[in-house]
Amino acid sequence: MVTKDGPLRAAIVGAGLMGHWHAHAVSKADGLVVGIADVNERAAERLASRYSQSRPYQSVEALLGGGELEVLHVCSPLDTHERVAELALEAGVHLIIEKPLTRTASDAEALFRRAADRGLLVCPVHQFVFQDGVAEAARLLPTIGRVVDVSATVVSAGGNGLTLEEQNQLVADILPHPLSLLRFLLPENYRQMHWSAFCPAPGELRAMGAGEEITVSYLH
Repeated sequence: MVTKDGPLRAAIVGAGLMGHWHAHAVSKADGLVVGIADVNERAAERLASRYSQSRPYQSVEALLGGGELEVLHVCSPLDTHERVAELALEAGVHLIIEKPLTRTASDAEALFRRAADRGLLVCPVHQFVFQDGVAEAARLLPTIGRVVDVSATVVSAGGNGLTLEEQNQLVADILPHPLSLLRFLLPENYRQMHWSAFCPAPGELRAMGAGEEITVSYLH
């Protein structure tokens, strides 16, 4: 990530697990991690200490005002995404936002419109479509004939010890993965899908999709 003015300058909001991975990805791509913001001061300091040009901040406002910044990675809880994104857009900063982007599709559309009005980019994180195995699947897909059914099953231990609301949020966090893969591998089928879904218990989701020539099922 090198621009005509040198390495791309990025910062991270949220010093948890995903914040660590985002900072690592910036550094691996030859970008500069220049700041880490988290309400947990020690967490921000620990992550910032791994990168020589990075400083810890306890607020997004302080981070955005702390120096020239080109991209902000939003790895904080979902409820903070819209506020953080709006602050970044007002500061003229591009955004990479962990999934889910927002709570609703209409909120996401509104966010994209605000970014477009300012000439800025908002990119949700869907890393699976860039992995080698998925690229190989896309290459081989034309050789296997017509796809008539797709199914995805997710079993996660990440819900252990969570409240009922947190278990449902975990499902929402994971759901974009199979949807992004379906959209990448079978874009025409994805656009024609009609969906139905229900939650039999906290942390569980059943979703069924049907198109003219294909059916899709998702179980978590």
